[in-house]
Amino acid sequence: MGYVKAKSKPSLIAGVISAMLLAVCATVSCVSPDVTKPALWAGNIIALLLTVMFSVRYNKTRKFMPSGLMIILCMVSVVTVTMALLGG
Repeated sequence: MGYVKAKSKPSLIAGVISAMLLAVCATVSCVSPDVTKPALWAGNIIALLLTVMFSVRYNKTRKFMPSGLMIILCMVSVVTVTMALLGG
């Protein structure tokens, strides 16, 4: 949304980099059984960092969209993956 609304190139670059890192973690966890857990933990750490980043943005703007929604989605992802990793 940052790039669409404000033509913010840093927002676009940050979004592309985080998406690429998460895609690499997902691909590695699916392709290589030996490193599934480390790849999922790495993805969890990235999601936690994104949660912190979106929390800072939400605290500045107090607008639910897009930061508030992204906080919720990141936390759901972190909780789900963590429960799967610790439970199995």
